[in-house]
Amino acid sequence: MSRDLVCARPELELSQIVRLMTQHAIGCIPVVDAHRHPIGVITKFDLVEHLDAMMQSVDTRSPLPSSLAPCVADEVMMPVALVLEERATVAHAAAMMTLEDTHHVLVVREGGTLVGVVSAKDIVRWLVANDQLVGRT
Repeated sequence: MSRDLVCARPELELSQIVRLMTQHAIGCIPVVDAHRHPIGVITKFDLVEHLDAMMQSVDTRSPLPSSLAPCVADEVMMPVALVLEERATVAHAAAMMTLEDTHHVLVVREGGTLVGVVSAKDIVRWLVANDQLVGRT
């Protein structure tokens, strides 16, 4: 899991979210409240969906409805944060990603404070390291 997190507050502008994702080469940004409790998540796929909606609107030359041009994190985020307790296993994270069809799971400590994000890539790295596949020919 990554503990070096880039998070957003609900009022962060969409342009800043995109900039953070590209600068840090990350696929999701947790949206947190003032107590660092996750309230949602924004993924690259969420951004692509909104971009597609805007492009479809331009293609039909119709005016862009305000609901398709979100300005802040709160309007773009998936309002449900999938979370695991920090003592959960890799198998728990993999199972949740499979069941929920997602590539990221947020990790919280007992009080609900965000402490990390597990990505599908993290799980693959763990499998390679723990299955002693590195260095085999």
